Amino acid sequence: MERYEKYKDSGVEWIGDIPGEWEIKKIKHKCYVKARVGWKGLKSSEFLTNGYSYLITGIDFKKDKIDWNDCYHIDKERYDEDPYIQLKDEDLLITKDGTIGKLAVVSRLEKPACLNSGIFVVRSLNKDFSTRYLFWVLKSNLFYQFNDYTSYGSTIQHLYQNVFVEFWYPFPMLKIQIIIANYLDQKTAQIDELIVQKERLIELYEEEKTAIINQAVTKGINPDVELKDSGIEWLGEIPVHWQATRLNRLIRVKDGTHETPSYISESENSYPLVTSKDFEKGQINFDKTKQSLQRTAGEGLRP
Repeated sequence: MERYEKYKDSGVEWIGDIPGEWEIKKIKHKCYVKARVGWKGLKSSEFLTNGYSYLITGIDFKKDKIDWNDCYHIDKERYDEDPYIQLKDEDLLITKDGTIGKLAVVSRLEKPACLNSGIFVVRSLNKDFSTRYLFWVLKSNLFYQFNDYTSYGSTIQHLYQNVFVEFWYPFPMLKIQIIIANYLDQKTAQIDELIVQKERLIELYEEEKTAIINQAVTKGINPDVELKDSGIEWLGEIPVHWQATRLNRLIRVKDGTHETPSYISESENSYPLVTSKDFEKGQINFDKTKQSLQRTAGEGLRP
C-alpha cells in the first residue's frame, strides 16, 4: 500500500503517527454498544433448538463469522424484551467474557437474532462509519495494546463496556475505510488459502515420510529383493533373508522412576532427569533437563 504524503502525531500512545487527513475517534463517538443485561439472563430451559429468533453465544463465532447452523433459539417474547440487542446485518459483535475479543460481523441474517450474555453488539450511529473497518481495527495490535494499557498488568478476564467505549482508533473518511476493509478481506483470504494449501502439502509430506519409513523397516531399501510371508498379520511380507522376532528377545525395556523427583542445582552428584518434555526431533535435549540426585551406578541412560 502507498504511503501518504503527510503524517501527524495522533496524540495517542498506542497509535503513533497517522495520515494527515485522518482523525482520531473513540468507540463511543461513532457507535452504540449494548449487551444483554444481567436481569434478562436466560435459563438453560429457554435455549431452544428451534424458535422465533437466533440466540448467539460465544461458541457461535467461527472464523470471524457467525455459524447460524449451530445457534440456539429463543421465543418471540424473550426476543422482544430488548430491542437494543436485536441484530441487523453489518452489526459488529465482540465477546467480552472468557476468551475476550473474538469478533464477527453479522451477515446473511435470514431471521430475527439477538445475543446471550457475554457479547457486545457494536453498531454504527452515522453513515460515515463502517463496522467492517472497525472489525479490522479491533483485529490489529492497536486493540491489544489498548487492553494492555488499561489493564495495569493484570490478566484481562472481562471487557468492561465503560472501558471499551473509550478505545481510540484512527478514523479516515468512509471511502478509505471501505477500501481498507476490502483490501484486508482480500489479502487475509489469500493468506488463509495459502495456509490451507501448505497444511495439505505438509500432510502429504508426512504421509510420504511414513510410507518411506515403513518401506525401509519392513522391506529394506532394495526394491527388487525377494520377499516372504512373515507369518504376522500386521507385518506382512519381509525380505527372504530377514527374520521376524519379538522385541523382548533383543533389548531390555525399563520405564522411569515412579517417585516424585527432587530437583537440585547441577553438581558432581547430580544427573539429568529426562522427561518427555526433553524430547526434541528424535533426540534428548540435555541442555534443558533438570538435575536430580545420583542414585546407583548403572541406572542412568547410556549411548
